[in-house]
Amino acid sequence: MEIAVGESYAEAAQPFVDGLGERRVTVDIRGERLDVLRLRAALGGIPSFESALRERAGRMAAFAHESFSRVRAIEIEKPTGTLVVVSDHVRGVRLSTLLAAAEKRSVPVDLPAAVRLIRQLVHAASAWREQLPDTVHGAIGPDRIMITPDGRLIVVEPVLGSALEQLRYPRQRYWEELGVPLPSSFALSINARADVLQVGAVALALMRGRRLNAADRFDEIPPALADRLPSAMRTWISRALQLEPVGSFTSVLDARAALDQAFGEPDIIEEQDSLLLFMARCLALDVNAPSMAGEDPAGGASGAMPGSDDLPDVDLGTRIEALRTFLARRSSRSAPPEPEAPEPTPPPDDPAEEFAPEVDAPQAQPASATVDHERRRPLGVIGAPLPDDWTKRLWLAAGATLVIGIGLAMIMFRVLPWSGASEMGSLSIDTRPAGISIAIDGMPRGVTPLRLDLPAGDHLVELVNGTENRKIPVTIKAGSDSSQFLEMAAVTPLAAASELRVRTEPLGATVTVDGQYVGRSPVSVGDLAPGTHTVVLKHETGSATEQVLIEPGKAASLFVPLAARPAPAGAAAGWISIAAAPVDVQLFEDGRFLGSSRIDRIMLPTGRHELDIVNDALGFQERRVVQVTTGQVSSIRLNWPTGSLSINAVPWAQAFVDGAPVGETPIANMKVPIGPHEIMFRHPQLGESRASVTVTSRETAKVGVDLRAK
Repeated sequence: MEIAVGESYAEAAQPFVDGLGERRVTVDIRGERLDVLRLRAALGGIPSFESALRERAGRMAAFAHESFSRVRAIEIEKPTGTLVVVSDHVRGVRLSTLLAAAEKRSVPVDLPAAVRLIRQLVHAASAWREQLPDTVHGAIGPDRIMITPDGRLIVVEPVLGSALEQLRYPRQRYWEELGVPLPSSFALSINARADVLQVGAVALALMRGRRLNAADRFDEIPPALADRLPSAMRTWISRALQLEPVGSFTSVLDARAALDQAFGEPDIIEEQDSLLLFMARCLALDVNAPSMAGEDPAGGASGAMPGSDDLPDVDLGTRIEALRTFLARRSSRSAPPEPEAPEPTPPPDDPAEEFAPEVDAPQAQPASATVDHERRRPLGVIGAPLPDDWTKRLWLAAGATLVIGIGLAMIMFRVLPWSGASEMGSLSIDTRPAGISIAIDGMPRGVTPLRLDLPAGDHLVELVNGTENRKIPVTIKAGSDSSQFLEMAAVTPLAAASELRVRTEPLGATVTVDGQYVGRSPVSVGDLAPGTHTVVLKHETGSATEQVLIEPGKAASLFVPLAARPAPAGAAAGWISIAAAPVDVQLFEDGRFLGSSRIDRIMLPTGRHELDIVNDALGFQERRVVQVTTGQVSSIRLNWPTGSLSINAVPWAQAFVDGAPVGETPIANMKVPIGPHEIMFRHPQLGESRASVTVTSRETAKVGVDLRAK
């Protein structure tokens, strides 16, 4: 489907422009707001860039998390032919815009505010890594991070990483032109270390209180900043920035594991308050008295808010929502009682002396006089009548105070959610199996297990698991903590009997199957009949013809390095397969991705191949040398390692790992295969409790429950 601005989208906001392209908020013909990224012509004109972009979008179709925006489509815009990325609209302000405003207005980034954003970003990137273990984000940065008016961090445009890899730029050019930092080990392949470096670069920008520019370096922390940072924070940022060859984080999961130790236990209230105050100051909002006289009853505005001229990326609605959030947050905290005003002293019977004139030399003052020590002049004798000009000033001040008070009261009653909408409750949702997609009131919120705060009132929770769809009405009470647990049918993996996945190096080769054009690589072809099929690949760097056997109930993958060999027709090839891998692993050859263990077999040219078998999330990596024989399948059986698991329960419990009893808690440093495991705790009086844990080869996984809290 192609789109045309004049037909499907109506312009609705000023654009935000960076090295990748131009972004606008648009409205489609149904009135729905969307975010549209129009990519630079130099990027959209590269066939492999577009192919990789579409592949990433297809891979993310089932991915849903509240910290990432949802990409709707990759389209070609009429009549310009511009490649565009269409996403759900996110109301908020870009982190890069906030940092630019902070630098311009000399607004300091308080440490709790910076820590709040770093925590949110690390947890978002970790959720990505856990749900998409074989996919690197690759483009995390302040230009692609939105902060909502209530202080939530959302990563937008999450489909760019693999496409940017196709540009084949030098590392420095990625940073200078596109604002994408990459580790010094970068060699054409963007890997998991790039994600953690980019998280570290965002943390560095927050700590410096400004946007980073092309002249900034990532091989050191500026000495002035290093001296101000606590040692633990400085070490964490250094490890994230890959400053040391040994000890640096290898993935965002490593960074998350060390987060609380570096930044301390979360103080959500203090950190959130600090973040909202920082946003209000950067957006040029008056945090003491909301001067919104220009706002009309419909929620619009008759005049621009202060500072709106230099923040084109932030609309007025976002500013007003941010102010409302800040005021609501501040009003919800209990303030200390104000001291009572003293009783006014009644005027004396006899008039006092007139107001003393200003003099240069100090004079003796009446004992009851109050003195302004800055101007060294008396403010007057208590109870004495003031001169006419002071009386007029007092009347004017009183009148102004009354007008401001009435206006503020009207704004408060209309802006702040006095009706109780600001009262929140907590909802926890868990399922068996885990990983079920959740939507609340029609909005995707992530996957189970999930815990989130919701406004008091009635809500509709929808859980989707393959073809099974459940809708559960829940009522949230203010200050309450509700929970739901559901048993749902396990999703049976779809048989990939007729699927062929084709990938070439370089990407963008035209692919035909049995003479029928099916697209440009990488591409997936479905509905193929069992049997042998002829695949022809053509690219400016070379061409090849391959015979692929499709078997019922099995998926096939074809990888052809066209640049390395313009293979003649009928070139000899065989297959490799991973035998009984407990979790998904990825296969690489010379840094090129070949496929994963989810594919039954992967076609490679006949001969010797040196393969790297990797699961970054679990810290697993193994190198194997395989001899591929023409027409045969070479099976690879992995030497699967173990990791350490410690289990505890209060007061105590019988523990089961994946259904097998392992003894009574506490249990320390038990050896189990790396990967996901389900822990069940059983107590004769307190019942059962379940928890999920992922064991890695890097550190001891720890699981603990308090059975008394059920």
